Amino acid sequence: MLRSLIVGFGRAGRDLHLRCLRKTRAEHPHLISPEIGVVAEGEPYLNDLCVGGIRPFGSLVEARQVFGEDSVVHICTPPATHFDVLREAAELGYRRLIVEKPLACTMDEVSQIRALRARYKLQIMVVATWLSSSLTARLKAMLAAPPTGAWTKMSIQQLKPRFSQTLNNRSHTSALEVEIPHQVALSLYLTGTNVEVTAASCSDMRVNGTTVPLMGSASIVLQHVDGQSSLLHSDLTAPVRERSVEIIFADGRRVVGYYPSEAKDSFSQLHVYDGENALVSRDVFFDDPLSAFLAETYSYFECGAGDPPPSNLDFHEAVMSVLWEAKRQSGLVSATPAAPSAERDHVLS
Repeated sequence: MLRSLIVGFGRAGRDLHLRCLRKTRAEHPHLISPEIGVVAEGEPYLNDLCVGGIRPFGSLVEARQVFGEDSVVHICTPPATHFDVLREAAELGYRRLIVEKPLACTMDEVSQIRALRARYKLQIMVVATWLSSSLTARLKAMLAAPPTGAWTKMSIQQLKPRFSQTLNNRSHTSALEVEIPHQVALSLYLTGTNVEVTAASCSDMRVNGTTVPLMGSASIVLQHVDGQSSLLHSDLTAPVRERSVEIIFADGRRVVGYYPSEAKDSFSQLHVYDGENALVSRDVFFDDPLSAFLAETYSYFECGAGDPPPSNLDFHEAVMSVLWEAKRQSGLVSATPAAPSAERDHVLS
């Protein structure tokens, strides 16, 4: 049985990881210990956390005296801090780590994280909840079914009003760091990592007389190896909530999948249309991707063998490469990506 240590207690740590850890433990009590540690340095409400099996700590060093190497560290701090937290956790003896998306801010940081993994023999998983979704499993099966699985276009859309959170927390530098990482991961998981970024853009958020640069929306266009194209679009100023994927098949069929749009309603939908655009079927089914991801990851961590779940470090290096190129084409960065990480694993030796 593994214990859990959450580092960072903002929305991701508090409302997502803690909530889903409790749900996952209720369903898999043999996997996760009921005691959960929280590292939230300098938070004034730290002492109020001593309820419901939560142990608060002011630092990782302090937490290490109670939560040993059998713990899974959940890194829920801002992206720019991920490498530093990973390094500190590794130096303290932790080997099982879950990192919130995006994995890093630059390809140099990805290379440094790979070097950390090599030096300390780390097991690193990155949160990409859509990969563990029941809807994603159905879509992947449809795409893998020859000859009907041949497809031509894909659109992955995320709409979510995110005004208050953006105004209160400026840790993200652009909309490419918020929901788009999930969409890139989903696209590469469904269709393969051999893609080219052909266009990318960001827009500002304008709210209540305030402009937040680059935090309004983000779009990426991908060209796939067999000529298909995908559009990934995230709008953080939308008046409605929607997480959806649309796939158009070569035979004219169209499928539209709708992921759960909020934590309170864990159901997905799959709509299938024929070549005449007539609705053939509409299926609604239970889907709790983050809890499924945690159960999958903790099972892998506990057994310590076999193939890692899809949302691993190697896969997310490809995700980061797409995100980096999208930032470059959006004018957010100018430097070229780091050299292939295999050539740079000596950095921390």
